[in-house]
Formats: sequence, structure tokens, C-alpha cells
Amino acid sequence: MKLSCPQCNAKNLVEIPDEFVRCEFCKSSLYIDIDGITVVYAFTATVETQQLGMYLKRDFEKTGFNEPITIRQSAPVYFPFWGVEGSDKLERACSHFPGEHIKIPAGEKVYFDHDGTLEKNIEVLSIDTQPVTAKKRTLYYVPFFQVDIVFNGKNYTFFVDAVTGAVSGDPIPYFSVEATFKLFLMFIAVFLILLTINSVFNNMLIVIPLCLLTMGIVYRLSLTRLEKKKIK
Repeated sequence: MKLSCPQCNAKNLVEIPDEFVRCEFCKSSLYIDIDGITVVYAFTATVETQQLGMYLKRDFEKTGFNEPITIRQSAPVYFPFWGVEGSDKLERACSHFPGEHIKIPAGEKVYFDHDGTLEKNIEVLSIDTQPVTAKKRTLYYVPFFQVDIVFNGKNYTFFVDAVTGAVSGDPIPYFSVEATFKLFLMFIAVFLILLTINSVFNNMLIVIPLCLLTMGIVYRLSLTRLEKKKIK
């Protein structure tokens, strides 16, 4: 079948959906899916591998997380996003990305070279999510680093935007020294309360249920209020 290039309106002969092609006339990078044809852009990466630790540390410190981490491995990856006319955000086009939107990077924009990324062994994530709105759209590929880190013997995965250095990923639960000290003070207070209850009632059938109830409440509050998380 023949489809018109969104850039120059020239007719291009294409065979199957879900493929990348070059316009035979203006050399634009195009993507054909079941809904038609769209221009495909990519942003030029500016973040280097040796800077990943710095960007992760800077982002973690925003919420008070300053514990030592170890980068186990990192690898470049391209995530697809839908750019919708009139919006300053990009909607994710791949469900593997941990978030619905990102801000449009302010980096250099070029035509996406799908074959070139494959030659460099850079993973290109497949498109499996369509934009919410049916307005005019453009497909963008944004370079990221997938960074696997180790903290307290557990593995966590983060994605560092290779254009802006922004960090996306799942929460890292941890207790800080300050939080642990507050928790200790809370349990001391509970112990004193329980001693008071015992001296007032002097009846184990009343004291034991009250003790269990009080400890349960303190436990839930401690988890809610004292556990710090790195939220993305």
C-alpha cells in the first residue's frame, strides 16, 4: 500500500504495519502502525556512563536518601513516547516505562535511526501503548540508561534520562538513623504506658489485650510515618 509522508506528502510504498521506514523523498524517519503513519524523532544523548552515579545520588538526596549504593550494571535503551499536539509532555508508548509521562526534553532533536541503534546493540523498546487522545501525534524515542543498583543486598532498577539526567524507577524503602532513633523513643513511650496500664488495672486479662492493641497501633504508625521511600 501507499501512504503519504507527514513531512512532504509524498507517497511511499510500504508493506506491513509496525515497521520503521525512510521517506524516499525527504528522508524523514517514519513509523507505520495500524492507525497510519507518523514521523519519528529521537533526542541526542548528553549524559555519559561515568555520570550515572552523580545523577542518581543527586536525585536520591532530594528525599533525604544518602545511603551508599553500588551500581551493578548499566545499559543504554531507547523508550518510545507519543508527542500529542498542544501538550508539553510526552505520553509513554511502552508499558515497561515506570511512569505515564515525561517532560519534553530540551535536547537536540533528530530523525530516529532505527537501524543505527540496532547496529550499536542499543535496545529499542517496542510500542505497546497508544496515546489517550486521537489528536495529531508524533513518535519520539528518548535515550535512557537502565541502571541496576544494589542496596542492602537487594537489586533495584532505575532509568536515567540520557538527555536531562532525570531519574525514574521503583521506590527504595529504608530506615534512616534519625527514623530509627524516633522509633526507639516511641517504643520507650509505649513501654511506660503499658506499665501505667498494668498498675491501674492489675488484671492480665485486661492488660494483655490492651498491650497487643497498643503495640499494633505503634507498629502501623511507625511504618507509615518513619519509613522513608524514594518515590518516582
